[in-house]
Amino acid sequence: MLPAALLAAALVAPPSLASEGPDPQPRVVQAGQLLALRAPNTPGAIAGEIRGPLLTGGVYRPFAAVEGLDVDAAARAIRLRVPPRESGPIEVRFLTPLPRSRAAQTLVVGVLPPNLRDGIRVDGVQDEFEAARIAGHTAGRSATVLMFDATTMAIDGTIEVEYEAATDSRHVYLRITWEDPTEDREFDLRTDPYARRHDLLMLWLDSNGNGTYEAGEDGRAIFTYLTGSGCLDQRAIDGSGTGGDDSTVDGMARMDYDGATGRYTAELLLPRAADAHGEDADLSPGARVPFNVFFLDGLGTAAVHPRLGGLFGLPAPDASQWEDLPLPPPVPAHYAPPAAPSGGTFVAVSSHEHPKGELYELDPVAGDLVRLTFNDRCEDWVSVAPDGSFVAYGSSSEQTDYAGYEIYTWERATGLETALTSDALLDGHPAIAPDNWTIAFVTFEAGAVDIYTMDRHGGGRVRITNDPVEQNDPEWTKDGALVVKSCEWTGLEQLAVVDLQGAIERRLTDNANSDHDGFVTADGEWVLYERFEGTWPWTLDWNLTNSTPWSIRMVRRDGAAHRLLVLDGLVNWLPVMAPDGTIAHFANTNFNGGEIRLIDRFGVDRGRFLPAHSRVRYMDWK
Repeated sequence: MLPAALLAAALVAPPSLASEGPDPQPRVVQAGQLLALRAPNTPGAIAGEIRGPLLTGGVYRPFAAVEGLDVDAAARAIRLRVPPRESGPIEVRFLTPLPRSRAAQTLVVGVLPPNLRDGIRVDGVQDEFEAARIAGHTAGRSATVLMFDATTMAIDGTIEVEYEAATDSRHVYLRITWEDPTEDREFDLRTDPYARRHDLLMLWLDSNGNGTYEAGEDGRAIFTYLTGSGCLDQRAIDGSGTGGDDSTVDGMARMDYDGATGRYTAELLLPRAADAHGEDADLSPGARVPFNVFFLDGLGTAAVHPRLGGLFGLPAPDASQWEDLPLPPPVPAHYAPPAAPSGGTFVAVSSHEHPKGELYELDPVAGDLVRLTFNDRCEDWVSVAPDGSFVAYGSSSEQTDYAGYEIYTWERATGLETALTSDALLDGHPAIAPDNWTIAFVTFEAGAVDIYTMDRHGGGRVRITNDPVEQNDPEWTKDGALVVKSCEWTGLEQLAVVDLQGAIERRLTDNANSDHDGFVTADGEWVLYERFEGTWPWTLDWNLTNSTPWSIRMVRRDGAAHRLLVLDGLVNWLPVMAPDGTIAHFANTNFNGGEIRLIDRFGVDRGRFLPAHSRVRYMDWK
């Protein structure tokens, strides 16, 4: 056991490379956070090996063989993110490179349990790790709930329900488990949502605690579909139970069925702080928020006898009999300080004011989005010029008018929008070169997907690739080549570097999954991207696509190193990096949006970005 004082100190601040004091090396770190250790000041390059139960399978491996470990020769340090579920300890041996020398410095670093966001996989299954993490820190109970026939409102049996909650400084974790003799998940995302049977759980929160569930108060709806589950972050339109989308979607939830026990489990991870619009309940320490949970069994037009029941009564405005959401004392947990990225130009496509989506720029002082375009078209695939002087993007009159997508620019000096292409083909994914003049883009023509270049006024069009397989998502490197996703090898997308004659210079990724949206970091050394973790085409089935994890990763420009940043069971995509190295990416399990999260170059979570906006569908940062 770690001494109590050491444990408390470790959770106050993250480990650092302290430059003063007799012992700057950390002796404890929290799983999911950054571990940084300084090598001894011996001559030569840094050499050594490391092991940890999860990190390396319990065996020593050289620094270079550990994915995500970074050797900083200038600072004589190594850095890596400790795996969120690492049980520790982590042992590091710094070896001297001098010939015939056996000198070594061994450091042992204890590993504390992760915070709830890192340690809880919101997948509808409370696994052993999660149960152990919150053991002794939960509040909840069991209950017998009356179920009613939704048509006749006659009593139609009972179900056994249990629930528990745990908290830390930023989140509330809520698990709800209940009986259901049948698993209804015929709802297909590609069809009318009410055409087939499905099961649904609703959480209502009497946010102001006045005993009435009324307009503007918080709620969640979690529902099954063919291959998974979805979540809607909602607010009450009135007390009848009619729900509308929350202005800012945050938090996450999923539910899953255990056929062996005939029980559903729903997991929810909710933010403790109210959102920018005040539509999420304030779940800060000491808050008292009455809640109710409703179980809806077999909904849909194909249902014969749909049933419903409530933990504290059926859905109604009267919340006087609801109990307070259990908010036990927080588990000990550290989060990295919230990031405040600076520098560069951040532009996004958002539909928070116009349903088709317009261009917005981040105001770094106000921390909010400023609208750039005012048209009645659908914008997408935005790219920012390195000097911030203009923006290129795809635009069409309607989102589904694919042949109508052309490449446009918006000029900062004039505020004017100009169409650069007009060819009745789908033109998209523009990328502005380091010279602030050349634009690479993609054209879909007769089943082929190829890359072209043109100048910023639409002239000098040159075809770069001419390949029967797809070449897409171009992004410029600092030396004037293009990172693309290519189906050249397996039929699934992989990342590669091509020159301006279309020849493949280097394959960057090689796996059984598919990789997308390469983004070259400001220093030109790394390529950020997202990976669809399934081994089938991500376009095969929208149900599978939304219930399969997507991860955020990095690969060196020379292909020599790879780094996993985020793999948490959510759909994570579209990573972009600010000039200061802070990464923004999109994360969701919600069908009405998601969160833009900030992480560092090692994947450590730094909090929410743009807390007032979640209806962003594309973004760039240069």
